[in-house]
Amino acid sequence: MSSLSEIACDFIKTDPALANEVARQLAPKTGLTPRQRDALKFISDYAAKNGVSPSFEDIQHGLGLHSRSGVSRLVDALIERGCLLKLSNRARSLTVLRAAA
Repeated sequence: MSSLSEIACDFIKTDPALANEVARQLAPKTGLTPRQRDALKFISDYAAKNGVSPSFEDIQHGLGLHSRSGVSRLVDALIERGCLLKLSNRARSLTVLRAAA
C-alpha cells in the first residue's frame, strides 16, 4: 500500500497543472480585494459607531450595491478569509476578527 506522500508525488508527476490548481484551492486565502476591504471597513466602522453590526441591507446601501446577494458574497468571502465571524440564523451577528490591511 502506498503512503499518502507517494500518491501525491505520483499525482504531481502525472498532471502538474491539476496538482497546482488543487494546491491553489487548498491554500489559505488571505488577500482581500479592494471591494472586500471596503466592506470590512464599513462593517467595522458601523459596529463601532452603532454598537451593533450592520444588517445586509445596511451594508448594501453603505457600499452602493444593487442587491443583497452581492453583500452575501462579500460577507462569505470575508468569513472564508478569517476576517469575519457570523453566527448562524442570527440577525446582526457579524463580528470583525481581523481589520482590513
